[in-house]
Amino acid sequence: MIEFLWGLFTLLARAAIFVFETIVFVSNLKRLARFATGTDKLIDVPRDPKTHSPAAQRALDEIEQRRTHAAHGGVRAS
Repeated sequence: MIEFLWGLFTLLARAAIFVFETIVFVSNLKRLARFATGTDKLIDVPRDPKTHSPAAQRALDEIEQRRTHAAHGGVRAS
């Protein structure tokens, strides 16, 4: 029984050490990134807005109108 408890204790200790080393590794990576870039700010770069041609924009507007009209229960005869 004592061997089982000692094994369980060893497993938990190794798991705790692994978590600690992982945290230290991430911290060191952040420090390296600050050193390499010269800043400690993390910024999100927004995606460039996608521009559509006028014909594509008209098609999108027409689809949106159809969805809005269908959502309000109307049926449009073509």
